[in-house]
Amino acid sequence: MTAPADVSPPVTVAASNADTAVTAPGVMTRSPGAWHRAGALTAIILWGLSFVATKAALREISPITLIFTRFAIGSALLVSLLAVRRQPLVPPRDTWASLALMGFVGVFVHQVVQSYGLT
Repeated sequence: MTAPADVSPPVTVAASNADTAVTAPGVMTRSPGAWHRAGALTAIILWGLSFVATKAALREISPITLIFTRFAIGSALLVSLLAVRRQPLVPPRDTWASLALMGFVGVFVHQVVQSYGLT
């Protein structure tokens, strides 16, 4: 199947700013710059340090206490972020089942296995 003759693929053209690109038909997009790489590096470092911090915390508290504390802090931060952005705190009802399953398997089970594995 071929594209219609009047539709051309996007063409990237370098803009005057080295951190910005123009894609046809004139849409400005930011290319990853130093700030993006610094943010990614920061996330990698914090993620790596979380295992060390978890191991140290597990010497003082039980895995369940640690998991509850992490979830409480994370929930408070997410609710605050949603409030600042003026977004609804409750997702649409038709997504509840899939979100609950993903949260249970992808977050809760992972945290329990990790915490007990580091004890």
